[in-house]
Amino acid sequence: MNFQLLAPFTIEEVKAALFDMAPKKAPGPDGMSPSFYQNFWPIVGHDLYMFVLHCLNTCSFSDGLNTTNIVLVPKKKVPEKVSDLRPIALCNVVYKVMAKVLANRMKGILDTIISPTQSAFVPNRLLSDNVIVAGEVGHYLRRKCNWSVGWAALKLDMAKAYDRMECLLFFKDTQQQVQKIKNCLEEYCAASGQAVNYDKSNVMFSTNTPTDMRSFVADCMGVQVTEDLGKYLGLPSVLGRNKTAIFRFIEQRIRERIGAWQQKLISKAGREVLIKSIAQALPIFTMSVFLLPGRVCDTIEKTLNRYWWSGSEGRQKGIHWLSWSRLSVPKKWGGLGFKKIDEFNIALLVKQGWRLLLNPNSLLNPNSLGNNPSYIWRSILAGQPVLKLGVARTIGDGKDTRVWGWPWLADSTNPMLQTPRFDMLNDATVSGLLDEQGNWDEEILHDLFETVDIRRILATPVSLQFKDTWRWVGDLRGMYSVKNGYQLLTSQSMAVELNVAFSAWDRLWKLPVPPQVKNLLWRCARNIVPVREVLKQKHVYIGGGCPLCANAVETVEHLFCMCEVASQIQSLQLNWMESFLNPNVNEPVNIPIVWFPPPQGFLKCNVDAAIFDDGAGYGAVLRDHQGRFVAARCDRLTSVRDPFLAEALAVKEALSWIKEAGHINIIVETDCLNFCLAFNSRTLDCSYVGFIVKQCLSLANDIGNILVRHVKRSANHVAHVLARATGSSSVLGSWVSNPPDCIAELMSY
Repeated sequence: MNFQLLAPFTIEEVKAALFDMAPKKAPGPDGMSPSFYQNFWPIVGHDLYMFVLHCLNTCSFSDGLNTTNIVLVPKKKVPEKVSDLRPIALCNVVYKVMAKVLANRMKGILDTIISPTQSAFVPNRLLSDNVIVAGEVGHYLRRKCNWSVGWAALKLDMAKAYDRMECLLFFKDTQQQVQKIKNCLEEYCAASGQAVNYDKSNVMFSTNTPTDMRSFVADCMGVQVTEDLGKYLGLPSVLGRNKTAIFRFIEQRIRERIGAWQQKLISKAGREVLIKSIAQALPIFTMSVFLLPGRVCDTIEKTLNRYWWSGSEGRQKGIHWLSWSRLSVPKKWGGLGFKKIDEFNIALLVKQGWRLLLNPNSLLNPNSLGNNPSYIWRSILAGQPVLKLGVARTIGDGKDTRVWGWPWLADSTNPMLQTPRFDMLNDATVSGLLDEQGNWDEEILHDLFETVDIRRILATPVSLQFKDTWRWVGDLRGMYSVKNGYQLLTSQSMAVELNVAFSAWDRLWKLPVPPQVKNLLWRCARNIVPVREVLKQKHVYIGGGCPLCANAVETVEHLFCMCEVASQIQSLQLNWMESFLNPNVNEPVNIPIVWFPPPQGFLKCNVDAAIFDDGAGYGAVLRDHQGRFVAARCDRLTSVRDPFLAEALAVKEALSWIKEAGHINIIVETDCLNFCLAFNSRTLDCSYVGFIVKQCLSLANDIGNILVRHVKRSANHVAHVLARATGSSSVLGSWVSNPPDCIAELMSY
């Protein structure tokens, strides 16, 4: 851990911190925004890196570097006190880059030094965890009727500079614990400078707490007794029977936002941005914890749909040309990509269940509903069917995964076995299919499984140094995301609408025209432009014929392409015709990228994999700083058919070969971008490739000074040719000093 923190800072860390910032953030005293440094990184990148490196290594700032502009942002429409203003610090970009570099260094170890009860600002933890714990405790207090000793929940309102925060304390209803809680609060306030607002704080007791003990606790702490803690972190802590009334505040928030937007003249493209970025985002925090009633979801969708189709300033109802379900179809299939609220809600709740799968020792029991469960727990289990559809096991040592009935094969389409189950082997684990060396025992496989399953099992990698874990099928890192869950939920209902003749939706949305024009073209393709022939279909008759010329009918095609008046507007027509009839216009010219030798003192190893009908193969070529051949190796990868898995295994085999040869200071180049991202990332990876990446990291640590970089296929051509040559059994093995014939003519760079 200390080695990671003290490692020298690299230019990649500085670049990652800079490009992680929003380009158009408000500038600091120097007047520069992050977009300036991002756009001109090839020019100023090295100087910025050297300046940041100097400041961090010498622990010193230049004059004015940490000068900050303070902006007071109102918390409400009419601020009356200083506490109604929130201070925002506008720092110089260079200062923020330095701070983010240090913060990124610490992110990898925060979870090991910060208590699991602290949820905010720690990777892989959610603020909603606090809401779940508070809700479960509140549910427990309302149910607890037996035993002599009761429990209490103390909700504190604490002032902190210009802001305030809430915290919950839980303790037994005894005089000793009450006094300890009070002493701890006094000591904390004296040390931190914060103050408890006892007038806004309250305490809730379990049902079995006597009246005299309730009075004692309230008088000792100086707070009021309540039967409901109200909202905690903006969400209700105790829910009654009428869930629709409880969650009506979400509908109200969305109506208030839309009411403000309706007073402004906003285009359709602008409305799309507002709905997606603000209106649909307002209930996300609530939907991450609670399952909203169907009536609430339906009301939200109707409110958004009504705003989308309303008149220019929201004063007219407008014609609802398409239902919300059709607008929710992805853009690539002819919709606008709005969210179905109910499915989006369940996809957010599935994430809670996914985290319970990865952390089975958490406070929540992930097995069943139990007796009289809380509404939070019912909400989380509402996503269980979706979770079962999308999860599978990643095999490490195979000891915790059953052979039959569990999905565990490295098959992205169907991870389940097709061979019928043997009753006597119901509880058999995957570890029983391995030999003493940790490889698949082919003799056992041929005795138990059908041929189609044998090939799939042999294509599944095993990593004995790791425990089995869960993965999400279809994700490169094997991790669940709300996007994955939402796509799984809506995959059947989001099918392409067969009644729409137009199909080039991707090209439409990529046109180099303003968003308003794209929206107009989308409406034309969907035939929902209010021309007279279309209005007739909606039973709105305002006469027939084109109002601009003498044509008998007015259709979309006539208005934009055939009308004599419209034909004079050439720009829109040309954009339409050229973009769809000549799709190759303005395509960028691909300039091949050539191989470059490594710096002196380093060796460069180019690695690639190739897929064949009966498996895969890999090739690795090692060259020095003058481009001279050093060594090469190629071999087969048994039964592997997945390209990403083959690329990862190729790098693993290459590193094992380099380690055996005793080489150090290696730059590994591969044309697989996803592997490079996985190798250089610190994020959790539950996929089969993730286990292989961990093995590669272990090998790289043993070798010393390994860099893994991504290159284009043209710069990795030698390794690609060698990998393709493994299709012939005559080109397998290792070469030193002299390259194999298949790549001998390609060694000059």
